[in-house]
Amino acid sequence: MRTILIGLFVLMCCFTQLWTCKSASKNQPKWPQVISLRKVVQFSDKETTKVKIDIFGLKDKPLYSLECYLNAFDKKDSSFDYSGAFECRLTSLFDDYYPHRTLLTAEEHQTRDWDSRGVFQISELECMMVDGECIEYPGYGRVRRFRLRGMDLSLEIKNYELDSHPNEKEQLRKKRFKWLELEIIVVPNPDAISDVALPINYDDKLYSRIKWPKPAEVKKIVQLAGHQMFNLDLTSKTGVRLYKLQCVLNPTDEDSNDEFDFSGAFFCRLTSYYDNRQSTLLTENQYPTRDWENRGQFLIEQITGDCATYPDYGRSRTFRLRGMNLTLTIDHLRISAGSIVNRTSAEESIQELALEITISSDTTAISEIAMPSKYVELLVPDPNNPDKLVRDCSKIRTK
Repeated sequence: MRTILIGLFVLMCCFTQLWTCKSASKNQPKWPQVISLRKVVQFSDKETTKVKIDIFGLKDKPLYSLECYLNAFDKKDSSFDYSGAFECRLTSLFDDYYPHRTLLTAEEHQTRDWDSRGVFQISELECMMVDGECIEYPGYGRVRRFRLRGMDLSLEIKNYELDSHPNEKEQLRKKRFKWLELEIIVVPNPDAISDVALPINYDDKLYSRIKWPKPAEVKKIVQLAGHQMFNLDLTSKTGVRLYKLQCVLNPTDEDSNDEFDFSGAFFCRLTSYYDNRQSTLLTENQYPTRDWENRGQFLIEQITGDCATYPDYGRSRTFRLRGMNLTLTIDHLRISAGSIVNRTSAEESIQELALEITISSDTTAISEIAMPSKYVELLVPDPNNPDKLVRDCSKIRTK
């Protein structure tokens, strides 16, 4: 009897394991296999401004449609907002791609049509000479690589020529393409299982080729109190201005403008002197929709109590980007209840603090914006108010 029970138990375990595997395989997307494609297309502002190419699967069945437009900002389309000087859009022919109006986005919940690396701007194609280095963004330059739906898709602008054309509405001269040569490559990749384009992989060899200007080392302590703004220029080793670090203690409405919105108890923003693609380089999001979507914002609850020592989200935060490590550390913090200058809130606020700024060279920090932190800031429902989220800093969590 005991032998029979053991046998039944083993059989049940095997059945459970088999069922789990089958369930897991069901949840794993299996996209229809695409057929390899390589095509070079010529665009001309006078003749060919649009090209539409179908990507086929087995049995010559079209699966996706790739549309590309020269001087796309001229195109009027009620179903899609084209904004690039050159722009490509990928849609599915066999399933409903909404809310993804283009599959070239990396956003799971795309809110704007231009949240896509299928948008090419002329300024992104030109090499920027900064302190003797030629900087070109592979993810946003001439070469755009996308991994999704069982395939690798590469769009590369091989050659182009610019023309100038008067903008009739604004009476300005607007840069536009005279002609352009595009190479399209599609190869199957069963490991690319994402519904939309996977986020940029900064471990890719393409990104390791970027030679960011070498920053001068910095170790500086700044005392801030009340309502105060602090600016610091970050230079190269040869003295060329590269970036501007701007920090505001107890920001008010007067500190913000149409360009950037400061919020929180303390906020630091990093901008570039040689390009303006991001409102702050301290973000980890390629498509931020809010200026506070970055670790440059310090909230009272993040820098007090158990959360004060939480890595990258407490009082000390490290940002790795553009060939450097930037660390911001808050010390000698004094919290007061009541209002600060120009603030009416009776909540706790920062009375004063010391900010230590450290910058060192890091050749492995190859991204344009802050590389993702390995730590996760966990938000959990408040036991006293389930509709409110609170930070749980009792245990450090990594990705």
